[in-house]
Amino acid sequence: WNLPSIRRAPAVPKESAQRRYVIVVDAGHGGVDPGAVSDSGVHEKNITLAIARELRRQLEETGRYKVVMTRDRDVQMRLRDR
Repeated sequence: WNLPSIRRAPAVPKESAQRRYVIVVDAGHGGVDPGAVSDSGVHEKNITLAIARELRRQLEETGRYKVVMTRDRDVQMRLRDR
């Protein structure tokens, strides 16, 4: 996994260098809702969670963002709780 646009993000102006933006990452599906299921049995919920975790890791690694996950394990979230 490599998100090149994150690595090439423009420099932060000096006056806002102290500010950390908050990004909410919503890994779709989860729990009893598998989302789409591939012919080989791979559930969309597992793919979205893996991508969301990697995105969080790469964003936090920059030190410029605080990442909030709507879910970080295999649970179903009600829309209102997201």
